[in-house]
Amino acid sequence: MQPSLLRSLLFVPGNSEKMLLKALQVHADALVPDLEDSVPKEEKVAARNLVSKMLPSLRAQVHKRVQIIPRVNSFYTQWFEEDLKAVLQLGVSAVTIGKVETAEEMKEIVKAIAEKEKEANLPSNSIKLIPWLETAKGVAYAREICASGSRLAAIAFGAEDFTADMQIERTSSGKEFYHARSWVCTAARASKLPALDSPWPHFRDLQGLEEDCRVAKAMGYKGKFSIHPGNIDIINKQFSPSTKEVEFAKKIVEAFEVARKAGRGSTSVNGTMVDEPVYRRARAVIEQESLLQDSSNASNL
Repeated sequence: MQPSLLRSLLFVPGNSEKMLLKALQVHADALVPDLEDSVPKEEKVAARNLVSKMLPSLRAQVHKRVQIIPRVNSFYTQWFEEDLKAVLQLGVSAVTIGKVETAEEMKEIVKAIAEKEKEANLPSNSIKLIPWLETAKGVAYAREICASGSRLAAIAFGAEDFTADMQIERTSSGKEFYHARSWVCTAARASKLPALDSPWPHFRDLQGLEEDCRVAKAMGYKGKFSIHPGNIDIINKQFSPSTKEVEFAKKIVEAFEVARKAGRGSTSVNGTMVDEPVYRRARAVIEQESLLQDSSNASNL
């Protein structure tokens, strides 16, 4: 996948044609037709067939900047192979797969994708992968999983399954899984991959959503999955730099580059010390803003 926005990723139940079509009106960076958690067992096959049939029309109707990233059932389930075969199509950017637990499992998943990619006559390595780390074992092996190959596009953390696996209550504060949430993000960054945060379950609590996004962003997450279209605008805003942040970043970059030309390794802006790490953070903010502008310009064409 080329560098692109993945601030907001909207889950859409794969067994609902109405909801799949309605999702086209939402300004998410990625649509995630879901064959896993949002689909009951007795409807898995029907959902697979529906998503497979609708993928070409979804791709044709959604803006080209929006990625299509189906979620298939996890590797050890009876549905995995056929799910993968059904969704690997032109116009699909990546697949996302839940409950990945080891680097060895990742190798088997990557092998399966390569085989199905070849069978579908798709360009080699064109379908990327976003694994979910959402069990104690998966989180424990996060570093190895994140380092397991070039097919990875991002890493996702799943709070619901993680707290279920740990046999602990998930609260609104999320403090009970801060360590796991932070560790997954750190492991992803160590492999230069963006980390994507778990959906906010209380989708009508928009204030709570804003705070949850702020916490995730502060940890280093670059985007967030959503289970409700009404949450997308807030997620996009929270994972985008504000005008104030961009303006301050530009001041930092300008001041540091002047200082560097003068032979100094640090300076200050508005009473804030600016050295190399602060400069790099500011550059990252400006680069994200540039990507947002490019996306906005493309949407207006």
